[in-house]
Amino acid sequence: MKDSEWTQKVVRCLFFLLVSLYAVFILGLVGCGDDDTGWSGT
Repeated sequence: MKDSEWTQKVVRCLFFLLVSLYAVFILGLVGCGDDDTGWSGT
């Protein structure tokens, strides 16, 4: 395997990893929305 092929493979894996982590982070923020359930002050 050439260095350029290895580099492209690593860059592709890192790209997909970062996109996946970003998607999980965004879904976590959206899922923890600001909902008042009436628990404050009780």
